This record gives sequence, C-alpha cells and structure tokens, in this order.
Amino acid sequence: MDKIKHSLLLNLADYSETIHLALEGVNLDLDERMFYLGHLAMCARIFKAVYLNQTSETLESMISIETSSFKLGTPRNARGDLSREAWELFSMSLFSYIESVRTRSNI
Repeated sequence: MDKIKHSLLLNLADYSETIHLALEGVNLDLDERMFYLGHLAMCARIFKAVYLNQTSETLESMISIETSSFKLGTPRNARGDLSREAWELFSMSLFSYIESVRTRSNI
C-alpha cells in the first residue's frame, strides 16, 4: 500500500473514532444516534472506496454527501461541533488524496 493511501486510512481511523465516541456519548436522542450512525456508515463506504481504488468521482460524491449532512443536520452541542471539526480535517486529507490519485493517473 502506498504511503499516501496509508496516511489517509489512518486519518479515516481517527475520524471514525471521533464519530464513534460521539455515538457512545450519554443523553443522545434518536435523531442524534441516527446522525452519527449515518456518518459511521459513510466511514465504511469511504474505506471501501479507497481500499478498492474506486474513482475519484465516487469519493467526491461521498464528500459532498457528508459535507451537506454536517451543514444541515449537525446537533448544536459540543459533540456536534467536535464531529464537524473532525470531518473538516479529514475531508482536507481526502481532497489531497484525490488530487494525488489524479496526478498519478495523468503521468
């Protein structure tokens, strides 16, 4: 596995741990549980797409879905803020990965 992919998957593990901790928090209502479960499911989809070398368009679609979800549905509390920040950090590394894949494809 190349270094860039390995780094991205480590970043994905960190992001998914943040979402996992948010999900395991106390006093979550059903809507919050579903919100965080959806993000954990997307973590699995991103992992599969990266691991199986799926197209950058597939990853960009996932970024769009996740970004929209965080803009529209993030709970307004500290847990939601931390989760959104974790997504913003991870999405930057995902964009970098996509660019590196495109650069290698054009060589």
